[in-house]
Amino acid sequence: MDVLDSVRRAVRHYPGGLDAVALRLGKSPSTLEKELRAAPQYKLGAMDAAEIAAMCTQLGTPHALDYPTRLAEHCSATLLPLPQGLGLAQQREMPG
Repeated sequence: MDVLDSVRRAVRHYPGGLDAVALRLGKSPSTLEKELRAAPQYKLGAMDAAEIAAMCTQLGTPHALDYPTRLAEHCSATLLPLPQGLGLAQQREMPG
């Protein structure tokens, strides 16, 4: 599975699917659909892909971590998910 496939899969499993994700991103469903299938002159931006992964992770949907995992693999790295409820913002607030 490539990086874009991982985002497509996450969108399919998000409650409400493409329409709900497009609404949250402030895009029309047709625009997001074209970006996801890499139609000519349409590209899904990295920030939108990251936002989709974050939305899916917040809800705990299937395949939520596929995009960051594929991205990490593409960079010869490993994704290490934080424990539930311990996001980066919370981690920065912890003393020590």
